[in-house]
Amino acid sequence: MYNKEDLQEKLRNGIYRVTFKKINGEIREMPCTLMESAIPERFRPKADGREPTAKEQENLRVFALESDGWRSFKVANVVTIEPQVVKTGDNTWTLTVQEGTEPEELLLPLPPEVLTQLGWTEGDTLNWEDGGNGSWTLSKIPSNI
Repeated sequence: MYNKEDLQEKLRNGIYRVTFKKINGEIREMPCTLMESAIPERFRPKADGREPTAKEQENLRVFALESDGWRSFKVANVVTIEPQVVKTGDNTWTLTVQEGTEPEELLLPLPPEVLTQLGWTEGDTLNWEDGGNGSWTLSKIPSNI
């Protein structure tokens, strides 16, 4: 079973595919996030200062990427949560850094479709450029340099 605080922490730092059981018993998969940079500005929440209701405390409100709006699900009904790759442009994706098995180890899995489209292969040298806003840009360093 998942903990609301742990789910919120993951979703604040990435985009995930959350699988949960709906109230009617159906299973739903939803790419979603709480990461501010992935939420269009017009949808970013404004603090209202009120206390959440009991129902709101058992639910988690997230920004659903496929429906471009806010949705919620019961935390107790979450089946899985997996990092999600989101294509945001011709050669642009949003990927979620995952924790490795070693202390402080971080992994950035690059899906085959990303590697194929970019023409990258295992052994290529990549340049990491800090965007200064929580984003990073990866580019292949040509082998003739």
